[in-house]
Amino acid sequence: MENYVFLYNEINVLCLLLLVLIAIYAGFAFDRLDARNYFIYACLTLGVFFMSDSLWYTLDRGVIRNTFVANYFLKTTYFLSATVAGYFCFVILGYLREAEWTNSTLVKNLIALPSLVHFVMLIINLWNPIFFYIDENMVYHRGSLFVIQYIFIYAYIITSGFLALIEAFDRKNYLNKERLLMIAIFPVLPAICGILQLYIWRIPFECLGMTISVMMVFINCLKQQISQDGLTGLKNRKEFLSTTQHKMRNLQADEFLFLFMIDANDFKKINDENGHKEGDRALLLIAQTLDSVENGKNKRWISGRFGGDEFLGALVTDNEEEADKIVAWIKENLAKIAAENGIKYDLSLSIGYSKFMVGDVIQDLLAKADKELYREKKEYHSLKNM
Repeated sequence: MENYVFLYNEINVLCLLLLVLIAIYAGFAFDRLDARNYFIYACLTLGVFFMSDSLWYTLDRGVIRNTFVANYFLKTTYFLSATVAGYFCFVILGYLREAEWTNSTLVKNLIALPSLVHFVMLIINLWNPIFFYIDENMVYHRGSLFVIQYIFIYAYIITSGFLALIEAFDRKNYLNKERLLMIAIFPVLPAICGILQLYIWRIPFECLGMTISVMMVFINCLKQQISQDGLTGLKNRKEFLSTTQHKMRNLQADEFLFLFMIDANDFKKINDENGHKEGDRALLLIAQTLDSVENGKNKRWISGRFGGDEFLGALVTDNEEEADKIVAWIKENLAKIAAENGIKYDLSLSIGYSKFMVGDVIQDLLAKADKELYREKKEYHSLKNM
């Protein structure tokens, strides 16, 4: 029996140490200070959850002296900390979904009400054992409404996952689809582990499930901070160029690679006449257009932001004529998306591209594409001034 106790505690302590490390480096994964703080609160609350679970299990197995007060205190702390951690995770996932309510302190306080209700019910449980009770022999028993506690615990993260799944298939959230799908699967592992914990109590499955899920969120956020542009969600310049270089090295004999430099026409004028907020909206619409280029059996497309109002694209295809088709498609679809979003000003693009030749390096492709972009912008302004 003691071997199981030590194994149980070792798993809990390992998960706790991982959470501490994640909390320490949370600042690298989140731009917003309030999002980072909620993430740290979630890690700390989960730490309390793990420690109370570990101590109670050690107490219940008779390794340390069992008392009525210690039993009730640890089990109450265990259930309450799990619910509060669920609340903090719900808020964090709200930040990642870019939900508007995360800007309202009042709404976040209202969302915390189920945690408060659970706390009150746990206090009532001392006199009316609806959730659990400890008998005269210091043996733990589940109460008639024990399962309700799991509704409190899992309602937050399951609701968040469900909302993310709906949003992932909304066309306007195209750029955030990968992140939304990650949020949607967040509750799956903790829920499975919670069920396992009910029947296989010698291994802390809940602890493992929550730690892995939190690590998934942390790694995903860290990855996006490193590789994605903060405004548009496209690949940043470094990630784009690195990916394109990889494609250049792995190009097949019957394939062509094209690099595109893309620039918003008269973007300064859009900012000056409509404000920087509208300028950001214009950049997001361009990013949405570039990111919605369809891949197929004969073409593979990636896009990124070079900086300011300049974007990048790379196309691998077995059809040399595909490059001109892509240029036409991007311009036509940007016009369509701009109209759908009620854009009244001219939102258009100049696009120059270069073809990879044997011996080229990425700087050669950028230089050739930039030269073509300059030529197209010159034509745009000439036509405009006629």
